[in-house]
Amino acid sequence: PPEQDATIARPAATFPDTYRDVASFVHPLRQLYSTPPVPMIATMMGAVAFVLLIAYANLANLLLARSIRRSREFAIRLAIGSSRLRVVRQFLLECLLIALVGGAVGFGLSLYGVREIAVAFEPIEAGVPLGSLDSNRPFHVDISPNAILYAFVGLLSMASAFAFGVLPAWQMSKTDVNDALKAESRSGGSPHGRRWASGLLVAELTLALVLLSSAGLLWRDFLARYWQDPVIDTSGVVTMRLALPAQKYSTPADQKRFLEQLNQRLSEMRAFSAVTMASHVPMEFGAPARELFVEGTEYAAGEKPPLVSYLLTGAHYFETLKLALV
Repeated sequence: PPEQDATIARPAATFPDTYRDVASFVHPLRQLYSTPPVPMIATMMGAVAFVLLIAYANLANLLLARSIRRSREFAIRLAIGSSRLRVVRQFLLECLLIALVGGAVGFGLSLYGVREIAVAFEPIEAGVPLGSLDSNRPFHVDISPNAILYAFVGLLSMASAFAFGVLPAWQMSKTDVNDALKAESRSGGSPHGRRWASGLLVAELTLALVLLSSAGLLWRDFLARYWQDPVIDTSGVVTMRLALPAQKYSTPADQKRFLEQLNQRLSEMRAFSAVTMASHVPMEFGAPARELFVEGTEYAAGEKPPLVSYLLTGAHYFETLKLALV
């Protein structure tokens, strides 16, 4: 990018020998992963959607029960000359007000929540409190709200108000004035309203069951990964990444010679008990893979051999990581 080229051009003018043949490049972060974490994000978004649907069903049930409880009130208003459209419009406005207030409260709580989550991405620095404006948070951790987020919350609140306010309003519009006025001593509302309430309750319980089952499976998978033996003891192990400029080290022989010299100089330092080199960190995302063909094994048409990941290692690799061949 031009901005990054300009950033390198400034020190190159002062230190031409150091920055000779140095170029800049930018790759998206997702290219570091052989398998993008889309399934994990989709699972989390699906869980959030189920929670939202449960809240919607609960809200619709409450609004329906509220409309049934106020059926006599609406019947009296219709009897004294109020139009059905006006009664329904008033109920929808009440639902819209409830949805907007709930959306505003939820939006405020979400801002507090994401701010607390963002603290986990901040490096700990002496004299800089976590969550302050002077913190050195990575640039890609940007969770500040924008116009798209405001629009999404507003549209979602209004859509929920209309979607789950229309059913009770439609139920009220079919209210028979005479029957409603005669039903003062009865409770529970009309059979039609009770059927709608029962249907919403069944849908809510179904969604809750699916959500709890999914949460249980995710929690079991998390515990299995958490308690999995990583095999490699990372205590006291320091790693660093090095990329050789292709302009200066264009041939494998030049690259090998440099790496051998670097390994020798690092091995002579007393700060390290053991030094090794490898193309990737063990079990790193984005490690190269190739097909494994086993001698004597025949594959059917369309069947692919298994993929195995591999890495190139230097001397004393297993000794440095305290690994033994099985």
